[in-house]
Amino acid sequence: MVDNLDYEQVKDYALTVRATDSVSGIFAEILVNVLVTDVNDCPPEFTELAYNVTVSEAAPFGSFILKVVAKDQDTGRL
Repeated sequence: MVDNLDYEQVKDYALTVRATDSVSGIFAEILVNVLVTDVNDCPPEFTELAYNVTVSEAAPFGSFILKVVAKDQDTGRL
């Protein structure tokens, strides 16, 4: 099976690599661990579908208006 690696589905793989001498048939094996790193490939999901805000024209510059929260399946900061 050939497919793209996806961190959200499988974070690591353990593979056995075998090298075989074609004349004698003698072989050696080694375990290889492959760690998949995450890329920012998942879209953000907001907690609300829409946000409505009313701001007074007398509000001082730099006033706190709205906090929006979003999450996604990627690792790291959002």
